[in-house]
Amino acid sequence: MLPLSLLRDRNVGVSAAVITLMSLAVFGSLFLIALYLQQFLGYSPWHAGLLVLPLPSALAARAALALPVTARRGPRTVTVTVTVTVTGLATVTAAYAVLAHTTPASGYAHLLVFEILAGLGTGLTGSAATESAMSAVPDALAPLGSAINDVTREVGAALGIALQGSVLATTSASRLDQSLRGHRLPRPAQADAATLESRLHHAPLPPETRQLLHALSREAFVYGLTAATTALLACAAALLLPRTLASAPGRRPPPSPTALTPGPDAAAH
Repeated sequence: MLPLSLLRDRNVGVSAAVITLMSLAVFGSLFLIALYLQQFLGYSPWHAGLLVLPLPSALAARAALALPVTARRGPRTVTVTVTVTVTGLATVTAAYAVLAHTTPASGYAHLLVFEILAGLGTGLTGSAATESAMSAVPDALAPLGSAINDVTREVGAALGIALQGSVLATTSASRLDQSLRGHRLPRPAQADAATLESRLHHAPLPPETRQLLHALSREAFVYGLTAATTALLACAAALLLPRTLASAPGRRPPPSPTALTPGPDAAAH
């Protein structure tokens, strides 16, 4: 059984929250990017898989470089861990700011910038959060600390795919419905942007209609992608930033005025 007192530890709790949100963001975005590459940029599943490799490659490289930095300054130094974590979060935030500005005209180069930034930031944050959690766990409970890291990643990945996929499907379907009504076109039943795009490959339609529906579905998908990314940024900032800043070392309450007033003995000297 997992002792609940272990989760009450500040380092373990904050690290678990960081790892969960990182997995939620990255795995959910990979799912959306894979759909975009295949449905709208025309890549095969094999090529789409190759085109998302820069993200895990950057993640692995940055994590490998972050470990020597932490070890050189002391693996149990909280100051270094918090600094590395905040730097990684800032990099990930920049990556999702790039993704939030995706337009229907954006190609793979735009996604590549996101993948590199997200990989670098996730590798930096993940390694620091793992080091922080494991350093706070007693040696006798090290297997439990490792299990917490694994479970938080898996839970975050599952939630990320479910939540971001749901936001994408809902917002893109609403946007597509508005666009089709604006062009006086019938809306297929239960079709979001990605579903409509897949149906266009087999539907017998005039070239002009097919081209228009392709443009509308792509615009609706990008609208849903940016909506999911913006919602993710807002939730991450609201949930994670206060806890991360609260874990920073050296945060002591300011001394009271009475503490700063010299006593009689001090005044006599």
